[in-house]
Amino acid sequence: QGPASGNGDSNAAYLYHNGNGANTLTNAATHSIKGYGRIFTNLINNGTVNADVSGKGLFLIEQNKTNNATITSSNGGFWYLRGMTVTNSPSGVLSSSNTSTSGGGFENSALIGGSLTNVSGQAFGTAGTSTLDGVTITNGSAVQVSDNSTLVPGASGIVNNGTIFISRVGAPGNSTPLLANTASTISGTGTIRLQATGFATDSAYLWGNGGGSNALTIGPGQTLTGTGRLYGNIVSQGRISPDQPFGTPTVLGNIQAPSGSLTMAPTSIYDVQAGSATSYDSISGNAAIAQTGSLTVTTTGGYVPAAPDILTIVSGSSVTGVFTPVSLPATGSFGPAHVVYGPTNTKVVMCYANCDGSTSSPTLNVLDFACFLNAFAASDPYANCDGSTTPPVLNVLDFACFLNKFSVGCP
Repeated sequence: QGPASGNGDSNAAYLYHNGNGANTLTNAATHSIKGYGRIFTNLINNGTVNADVSGKGLFLIEQNKTNNATITSSNGGFWYLRGMTVTNSPSGVLSSSNTSTSGGGFENSALIGGSLTNVSGQAFGTAGTSTLDGVTITNGSAVQVSDNSTLVPGASGIVNNGTIFISRVGAPGNSTPLLANTASTISGTGTIRLQATGFATDSAYLWGNGGGSNALTIGPGQTLTGTGRLYGNIVSQGRISPDQPFGTPTVLGNIQAPSGSLTMAPTSIYDVQAGSATSYDSISGNAAIAQTGSLTVTTTGGYVPAAPDILTIVSGSSVTGVFTPVSLPATGSFGPAHVVYGPTNTKVVMCYANCDGSTSSPTLNVLDFACFLNAFAASDPYANCDGSTTPPVLNVLDFACFLNKFSVGCP
């Protein structure tokens, strides 16, 4: 415990072992280290380390530490890892019971194994480049990747049952990534939230920088939300549900993949909300996108689809694959809506007769007949124009149905 002024980051009170890292200081299971100041020494914690003084911290610095029990903060204090590694045993926990302040942070440091636990509404922050490797973020807990800092998931990944925030609403907008330099998976049942300061910026992004087959994988229980960018090799096995966190936040957002590849696995779910024909969620960019999994498109804000409306929900340098199953919004008699898969985009077309999703006038032409014939020959569900369920579901009545839809047009 040092002077009343400052936040504890001084040598007014510290633990130090003059063994050049070869010797250790062990905190016994029945013993506690409390207060504020610096801990330089190679510490093995079997008891409790508690930063319990409001506004002041215990700074774990210089030599690496081993945690077999609990490093925590309370009463508005905080722990802070800087420039070294803490290795947790399976029972090792870094936690905080603070309800109005963060309670912990990482600066150019690494945490291996164990778990992170804090109070809902609070988050452990980052500065510089910090690594989480084999760490579990518990349910209701959060990590905040602060503006102009980097979070690196190690080869053992992160089990995220809480929330990882990439940047902060209202942040200055500096480069802020979650960056995987090797194959790594974010598993668990939590959320990764991209909080870019605007569209098409690097203020919040994921980067799979392992190259080749070394992807950054977003596991099947994860949800990727917000607005931001994807770089490198990204595999999504979970839910992608964009929204807009900046300005006047709305449910409509954009996840941009400027380069590299995005693979949406068979377990993936893509949620699209549409507020109008020109305002809707999307994935866009110049990456190679392989899409599978399910697609759900819903309307919001009173939007009622009109016949000419076409929503480009995916675009890239190349776009391959199809979504299944697909759920689309209800339309008028000009529908039902359908999905058109092109070589560089995927579109939701509200007018049924516009089979190929063309936008050049006249949108309905002989190419739509050819498109329908191809769909019928391929047993594409789209060709079941009359929605029949009695085998054979595709029959001559579907041709009559399509002719009727074509004659009505896309008013």
